Amino acid sequence: MKILRKVFSFSLGVILSRFSGLLREMSVAYLFGAGPVADAFFVAFRIPNLLRSVVGEGALNASLIPIYNSSESERQAKAKIGKIFPSFLVISLAVSVLGWFFSEAIVSAVAPGIREESHFALAVELTRWFFLYLFVLSQTIFLSAILNARGVFFPTTVSQAIFNLTFSGVLFLTYQALESLTFIPAVILGSLVQFLFVFTVALKHSCLPSFKPSLGEEVKEFLKRTLFSVSSLGLNQITVLISTAIASFLPVGSVSYLSYAHRVYNFPLGVVSVSFATVLLSVLSSNKGGSKGGLKEGLRGALLLSIPASAGLILLSEEVIRILFGRGAFGEEEVIKTAQILSFYCIGLPFSTLSRSLYSFLFSSDRTSRAVYFSLFYLTVDGVLAMSLALGLNLGPEGIALGSSIANLLLCASLFIYLRKDIKFPWKDSLRGIFATLVMVIALMVAKDVITDPLLRVAVIVPIGAGLYFLILLGLLLGESFVKKMVKS
Repeated sequence: MKILRKVFSFSLGVILSRFSGLLREMSVAYLFGAGPVADAFFVAFRIPNLLRSVVGEGALNASLIPIYNSSESERQAKAKIGKIFPSFLVISLAVSVLGWFFSEAIVSAVAPGIREESHFALAVELTRWFFLYLFVLSQTIFLSAILNARGVFFPTTVSQAIFNLTFSGVLFLTYQALESLTFIPAVILGSLVQFLFVFTVALKHSCLPSFKPSLGEEVKEFLKRTLFSVSSLGLNQITVLISTAIASFLPVGSVSYLSYAHRVYNFPLGVVSVSFATVLLSVLSSNKGGSKGGLKEGLRGALLLSIPASAGLILLSEEVIRILFGRGAFGEEEVIKTAQILSFYCIGLPFSTLSRSLYSFLFSSDRTSRAVYFSLFYLTVDGVLAMSLALGLNLGPEGIALGSSIANLLLCASLFIYLRKDIKFPWKDSLRGIFATLVMVIALMVAKDVITDPLLRVAVIVPIGAGLYFLILLGLLLGESFVKKMVKS
């Protein structure tokens, strides 16, 4: 229950963050649709967003939390962080400066297919400015990791919502004057407001790092852990870059379709997967004795939440996309295309959720090098499948999403095989979840035929489906308990 309570706190912040992220994408879709300007923005925003996902939601937590929790006292932990922070500051500044000067080469590598397109120059200009945003974001991420190590989860996750809301507000206020360049002030101002919020929270909790430059053991341990964590998590996220590169060779708008669909897919993924993975890492690294029990509890919760979320999104994909983006420059064709891609992404949601939790177990048990091998495996499989399905079989962006789901399935199976001595696959929970989901889907399909309005469908079907699912789960658990008592008696 300790993990579930912390996950609830963390998830609440993630829900606000992901929901505001949807509002951000809705703003972009309304103003720019799925055309060349939107493609340029998503290509440019891919790099800092990728680093935020890798470093902010994974690597920095995986590096700092074990170091912080292994300290004998709060004072010793703060001393370690004070020695690490200057090195992190220098590295983040160097990355931002290099990104500014090599923006054209970076865009050419990320989206080679738009090199000869008219929106290539816009993508380069946006990328250059977004690397300034990355420097501010890096400091926000560092402070957030310290707060997570202290068990303060909600403010760090809700800070992304502050960025997204500021971004959307600035976008609408400056669109008429700046048009396609409106993304620059939106991103820069959003990052500054987000940093000030996290800085204030860190100040309140006495979590601001001191500045004591050092190249001692603490820094070496941090760099080693970060390198391994970035290697493993970064390799997984490189698949996003590979997807963007492949999509850049597809018709204009493909990059945008994938980005919109992935944003919706990231809502349940973030709420369930990132929440459980981050909280599990904090609990497991500070409680070695109860690590397997905590992992089992985390896997059970992640599985039972991700299965119905996946089925529900597949069933209501078109309605969800129509409600979120179907207005302004985002027309009927864009709605149908994005919904199809979302459905293929959602097939892999349960497997991705379980894999992230298992990665947390690897990090907490000092097996980060193994995580790198699994990430290399995932990267290879996903890249081959994406190219084969999207370009070889001409499935387009839908093939990229399907390849991602198949790769997540294979990664999850491989992790369970490797960790079979530490943890067993929760077969009983998965069967409960699948049975309850099947009943839920049948009931929702009937309700879907009766209700024709998209908004009303989602408003009525989602709460009914969720309630029905958990009632069936409860019935199964009570039934099993009754049968066990009868057998014993």
